[in-house]
Amino acid sequence: MSKDYYKTLGVDKNASTEEIKSAYKKLALRYHPDKNKGDKTAEEKFKEINEAYQVLSNPEKRSSYDQFGTADFSGGNRQGFDFGGAGRGFDGFNFSSFGEEGFGDIFDAFFGGGRRKKKRGSDIEIIISLTFEEAVFGAEKEISYSVLDECPNCQGRGGENMKTCKQCNGSGKIVKATRTILGSFSQTTICPGCNGRGETPENKCRNCSGAGRTRQQKTLNVKIPAGVNNDSSIRIDSAGEAGEDGSPRFGEAGKGDLGLRIKVKPHKEFSRRGYDIYSEKEISFSSAALGEKIEVNTIYGPVQLNIPAGTSSHTEFRLKDKGVLHPTRKTKGDHFILIKIKVPKKLTREEKELLEKWKKISD
Repeated sequence: MSKDYYKTLGVDKNASTEEIKSAYKKLALRYHPDKNKGDKTAEEKFKEINEAYQVLSNPEKRSSYDQFGTADFSGGNRQGFDFGGAGRGFDGFNFSSFGEEGFGDIFDAFFGGGRRKKKRGSDIEIIISLTFEEAVFGAEKEISYSVLDECPNCQGRGGENMKTCKQCNGSGKIVKATRTILGSFSQTTICPGCNGRGETPENKCRNCSGAGRTRQQKTLNVKIPAGVNNDSSIRIDSAGEAGEDGSPRFGEAGKGDLGLRIKVKPHKEFSRRGYDIYSEKEISFSSAALGEKIEVNTIYGPVQLNIPAGTSSHTEFRLKDKGVLHPTRKTKGDHFILIKIKVPKKLTREEKELLEKWKKISD
């Protein structure tokens, strides 16, 4: 034999159909291209596994293989595919144009590979609004959102008294012989009777009409870490949608994730860039000229700021470590205060006389 299909699947030559199917499923899951993206060795191994399974799972092909060392019935009536040549599909067809993820789906469609590939549920995203202070210091928020989750009545099975699907005999797939310009080959499709699950409920669940999922309202208490910023995201594992058609649930692994998109409300006094905070403070002309200690607000409360004599308008002062706490470095940003000199629009007679006198002296 040019290829030892039994060795490829790791089974004995007297292995039953169920043993072959079980061995195939374990190996296909291990070497599937979707789980080994970019790994050419795994890709080739996956092809070999599928080739072996296509032969050994078919009684006629297996008998021919055991007798003659091949499942190729020669001539123009050949069934299956030409596996010759690395990176090739059937009869020279190149799967590379489908990309890494497309390859797995196309390969499953043509070569079978057991029941329908069960995908995890979809991720969802909701927007959560925070005040400036909540974003800086963190907060605990209760959130409510709508999500497609496992039906509580049937636990996602779609009904009760599950029976083996009569259309596919529990395999979850239908094999059809198709003739194309590329030759004749067997094509595997999802069984329409059970939608790839291999079983159907004798009595459909009234709550979900057999879908296995219902739209539900969920409430969660979420801890928002200190230091989040506008448009940042927080991911909550397995709080998204449940998978369709009985997707596997290893704990909550079959569910998608919930993303929280942070929107921070503007503050009337402070703004933020990264982990630094910015604000403005108006002082009088006399305070700028003569110098003065003034009180300024920070997110930690009011502090005293010394304004040196002769300070010009739009001078910026830095208050070290008065900014936002960095969540991983455990350091704080700074607070920058822009000084603006307030020019009065109306002057009393006395003020005007004093300023005119000052002007003459300074000139």
